[in-house]
Amino acid sequence: MEAIAKPCARIQRSNLIAWGLPPLMFVDPTDYVHIHQGDELEIADLHHGLRSGDRVALVNRTKHLNIMVVHDLSPRQVDILLHGGLLNRIRAKG
Repeated sequence: MEAIAKPCARIQRSNLIAWGLPPLMFVDPTDYVHIHQGDELEIADLHHGLRSGDRVALVNRTKHLNIMVVHDLSPRQVDILLHGGLLNRIRAKG
């Protein structure tokens, strides 16, 4: 599961990262209107997008749309997410 939003409060963003949920943002905030409850969404090659910082395609399978999303995470935050959250990262590094 991922969190996709227009804006995201700092504390909410930190909590999402700690739980292993990537906080992603719409490249074009108006794309928000193309997603509705019940839509089936897929994020193409999320790990690559997290590592590289590139835009990632959010595929709305229900509506056959590709919506671009990005992140502005630090390398440490990306590392936490790639481990599946803060506790998993601590376990792996300990």
